[in-house]
Amino acid sequence: LIVAAILSIPVKIVASYWLPLVFECVLGLIATPILNWYLCKRLLRNNWFESSLGTLGSNTGVFVTGMLLIKMADPDLKTSALNNYSLGYTLASFVIMPIISFVIMFTYTKGALLCMLLNIVMAIITLGIMMGVGHKQRS
Repeated sequence: LIVAAILSIPVKIVASYWLPLVFECVLGLIATPILNWYLCKRLLRNNWFESSLGTLGSNTGVFVTGMLLIKMADPDLKTSALNNYSLGYTLASFVIMPIISFVIMFTYTKGALLCMLLNIVMAIITLGIMMGVGHKQRS
């Protein structure tokens, strides 16, 4: 499916947007591992390395990629990283799906600015919660 989707993209469009595509790919390849490493090491107290692999897998692929990376780092499942990752993904799905629906709804109407504002507010709230949890764990 991925190959078919890539092959169906007109070459003319890719050629006209090659610079932003390259910039986004390079920035993503640099920023994703660095942010993942920093945030997981700072916010996760137990099994931060295994958990960071799960997060990295999700950020660079899909949920199953994160599971495979955790399983490679912890083949005997001696840590709780895989259980935490699975539970976290399940709980996040309940929040993400309505947000995606809301984003799609407002993107195709005149409320795109409101949608961007909502995403910024949600990101600030999520970051605040994450920082609060990370701070409480270290105490």
